[in-house]
Amino acid sequence: MKFPSNLTVAVIALTYDIEINLDMNGEPKISGVEGRLLDIISSALGFRYNLVSPVEKEFRLLSLDGNWSGLIGMVQRKEADIALGLLSVTEERTKAVDFTTPYSVDKTVFIAEMPGSVSSMFVSF
Repeated sequence: MKFPSNLTVAVIALTYDIEINLDMNGEPKISGVEGRLLDIISSALGFRYNLVSPVEKEFRLLSLDGNWSGLIGMVQRKEADIALGLLSVTEERTKAVDFTTPYSVDKTVFIAEMPGSVSSMFVSF
């Protein structure tokens, strides 16, 4: 199978990650960490790309009716060939779209004070 010469890429602009500005010709130009990654990949594989963004400006939310919004929804509905940006791989999402091998790991930690004793009036038996 021949690799496509043009891809539609779904993105949400984020400072430092994916930034979208207009070049001198008024064409969108992507920058930031993942923007540079997209430029490197497109150069290496020889494809051009068109940028699109979800109207709801969400990365990925699953509604009660089982439909996805945001970037995941655009790929699932074939409105975009690929999506780029801050997408965590989860079992639920792998049922909707295929993921590449992760190229970044972000460890987020929440810290909270240890709770004290709980009053017996809040304890049920």
